[in-house]
Amino acid sequence: MQRLRDEILRKPLRLSITPEDLEAESDQRHFVLIENESVIGCALMFPVSETEAKVRQVAIAESERGRGLGVFLMEELEKTARSDGFESILLHARATAVSFYEKIGYEIVSDRFIEVTIPHFAMRKPLE
Repeated sequence: MQRLRDEILRKPLRLSITPEDLEAESDQRHFVLIENESVIGCALMFPVSETEAKVRQVAIAESERGRGLGVFLMEELEKTARSDGFESILLHARATAVSFYEKIGYEIVSDRFIEVTIPHFAMRKPLE
């Protein structure tokens, strides 16, 4: 999971996942898609309030894109969040990923901001 996140999300920005990053994630829920013993997708989720969870570090291996795995991963995260009693999910989407999240029901709830050196938007989806 760390290798995929580093490859997809960090290295293109000339960043890397640090031991401090991993320590800060130790109490977050980790979601991993594995196929043929390889990690092909992943994400993290944690509570930000009693009613809202935050999703971060969503990554799908480049070679596996176009198969619906991102949608599947987000649906599983949402099911888990619902069963945990959350009413909505918040995430910070890279500007390049906004259209993906809009297609699956997320709405922009902020102005554009810079996070990890690139433009992002806060997005939210109510869970029914």
